[in-house]
Amino acid sequence: SLLAGALLGSLAGVLTGALTILLLAPQSGKTTRTKTQKKGRKMRDRTVSSLDDSVSQARLKAHQASVNFQKQIDDLQQHGHDVADEQKERWLSVLEASRTAVNGT
Repeated sequence: SLLAGALLGSLAGVLTGALTILLLAPQSGKTTRTKTQKKGRKMRDRTVSSLDDSVSQARLKAHQASVNFQKQIDDLQQHGHDVADEQKERWLSVLEASRTAVNGT
C-alpha cells in the first residue's frame, strides 16, 4: 500500500543517512552518535507527522465520498417515489375511465 511504501522509504532514508554520517563523520564516536540520534528523532517526527497528515486526508476524502454517496442514494430514492406517484396517478385515471365505461355513468 501507499502508506507502507512511504513508511518503508522513510525508514530506508533514515538508515542510509545514519550510516553515511557514521562513515564520513570527522567527530568522535560519542558526538557522532548524539548527532545521529538527534537527526534520527527529527526524521522520525517528520515521518510521523507526514503519516498523520496522510491519514487525516484519507479520512476526509472517505467522509466526503460517504456524504456524496448518501446524497446520490437520497436522490435515487426520491426519483423512485416520484415515478411511483406518477404511475399511480396514471393508473388511477385509467381505472376511473374503465369504471365509467363499464357502468355507463
